[in-house]
Amino acid sequence: MRVLVTGAAGFVGRHAVAALRAAGHDPLPTDCQADDAAGVRALDICSPRATDQAVAALKPDACLHLAGVAFVPDAARNPGALNAINVEGP
Repeated sequence: MRVLVTGAAGFVGRHAVAALRAAGHDPLPTDCQADDAAGVRALDICSPRATDQAVAALKPDACLHLAGVAFVPDAARNPGALNAINVEGP
């Protein structure tokens, strides 16, 4: 199964990608910044257009949405941006 994974560079995302691979699935890891060494593609989940394009190009069978910001000082400084990532998402 092809699984689009958002937040793949985070702690939970990295472990989810590894578990998917170990189970014989084809993870499609994405994060806000690309990491070529880890095979992570850049994807801005706050952009509906970018998300639609990624889904159309990658053709996943499922999506595991793990992207989010958990750093509390960022939440206090910019709650709107965190809401866009953590709540509104793709």
